Amino acid sequence: MISNKVWNTIRDKEEIVDWANLVWSSKVIPRHQFILWLAFQEILNTRDRVKKYMEILDSSCLLCEGNEEIVDHLFGNYSFASKLWNKFAKNIEMTRFPEDWKEIKEVSMKKAKCTKFKSKIFKYGFGSTVYNIGRERNARAFSRNQRSLKQTWDNIVTYCNANIQTWRRVPKNEQNWNLYRNWNVSYQKVTKDTVFLAR
Repeated sequence: MISNKVWNTIRDKEEIVDWANLVWSSKVIPRHQFILWLAFQEILNTRDRVKKYMEILDSSCLLCEGNEEIVDHLFGNYSFASKLWNKFAKNIEMTRFPEDWKEIKEVSMKKAKCTKFKSKIFKYGFGSTVYNIGRERNARAFSRNQRSLKQTWDNIVTYCNANIQTWRRVPKNEQNWNLYRNWNVSYQKVTKDTVFLAR
């Protein structure tokens, strides 16, 4: 208790940022949190940042091989990321997802504050999508491996599916169960050893 008081006295306290609730949520996988934090801070080592302190021959995006690789482009308005965001929007029952990274961040911060159940599903999916875009970029940069859009999306669904199945509380209403089904969660598997509790 005393050490806690000492720590709170000596540490620097910064203003709480709007995205803290989304990035540092216990519902987001820790390795996904790290990439989210870098992305929201816009300090990922994208090629536009690297070329400021190191000479590189090509600063074009590794996922589209066209535009310069900057954070706004990597997670926003180009074919690979845009198609993933559209799939994500469909799974969380949104009509569409913005294509601009700044708008995506604004929407995600609002969605993370909605009802508990929908918020948890959103946080899992959003964190996993950002992580897998970054992961695919790094795979192409450092190992020259390349996954298709379908493989990347399947990986996002797998992450979300595995996490959702660990929840102790399951939804009672049909609308929430539709969200479960969108992530390939089996009703029988989730409810087998789980007591229904209101959320």
